[in-house]
Parts: sequence; structure tokens; C-alpha cells
Amino acid sequence: YVVIQTLWHPKSERRTARITVPGGTQLQLQEGDRVGELTIEAIELSGVVFLHEGVEVRRGVGQRG
Repeated sequence: YVVIQTLWHPKSERRTARITVPGGTQLQLQEGDRVGELTIEAIELSGVVFLHEGVEVRRGVGQRG
């Protein structure tokens, strides 16, 4: 997954992240949304914190994993 853009807001329900998934599809997601086996735990100014089987996985904007 590649984080394309994040939009941070003081209210967590207004934070969004645009993510490219395998195959090239872009999704706009919010905290708590699931994508594949990952849950978006937090959206930050410069990236996203995913949760996978209890382990945090951080991806910065533009970072490929």
C-alpha cells in the first residue's frame, strides 16, 4: 500500500488518507477503516499508522513498503 495524501484535522472523524492498493486502485479512507488485512489506526500529518495483527505499521506519504 502506498499513502498518496493525508488530510489531518483536530477531529479524528474528519481525517482522511488516500491510499493506492495493489492493482493501482486509489481509496479514500478514515481512521478505523480496513483495507485488506490492515486497519487504519491513525492518520497523521505525514503518514498513516496501520494495525496488522496487533502490530503497528507506519507508512509515510509516498513511502513504498
